[in-house]
Amino acid sequence: MPVCAFIGCYSGSKKIKNSNTKVHIYRFPKDSHMRAQWFEQIQKGSKETVNINFETAAVCSLHFPSSSYENKTRAQNMLNYTPIRGRKLNLMQYH
Repeated sequence: MPVCAFIGCYSGSKKIKNSNTKVHIYRFPKDSHMRAQWFEQIQKGSKETVNINFETAAVCSLHFPSSSYENKTRAQNMLNYTPIRGRKLNLMQYH
């Protein structure tokens, strides 16, 4: 499992025994504009230069506000259904 690209965040690391299993790992988007936004957020939190391989890097769900996720459909809410892969990011609302 990939480790989060944010400096100091070890979500996804096998070395952490008490890891939060509810943390989801998201790969960087293919869209260059969205990649730039994600990278900018990572740079803001770091005091050093960050080098990222966008093909293999990932960001964990701890770094996304709740408004960044798509809402469940009405049918999913009525059936109390939660998708197996967790909540889906709405990449257009990330800030």
